Amino acid sequence: MGRSITYHVVGSAANGNLYPAMSREEMAQTQHKAAARGDGQLSWYAQTRTGEKQVAAGPSRVVSCQVCQGNGCVVCRFSGVCRPGTWYARLWAPWQLVEIAKDARAKVRA
Repeated sequence: MGRSITYHVVGSAANGNLYPAMSREEMAQTQHKAAARGDGQLSWYAQTRTGEKQVAAGPSRVVSCQVCQGNGCVVCRFSGVCRPGTWYARLWAPWQLVEIAKDARAKVRA
């Protein structure tokens, strides 16, 4: 059998689209993706106790991803935004970031 996941929070757009998130950073990235798709501001609803804390605190502050310059890559989960000061140095080797940046530039040209 498959595994089920309960998302901590779910964002709801005015047109009925739903956007789940597991963390405050993911809430901010999801908000950015929804705005890019034309869904505007999301209303956040908690589904767990952790979600209640996340909704109370609100989405994390985010800035444009320095690896892909806001075009979307695996570092920023294809949203174009990341938390400031966190460029995932402990998760990504320098050569990987160079390759990811090249892929992001190629995606823009295509």
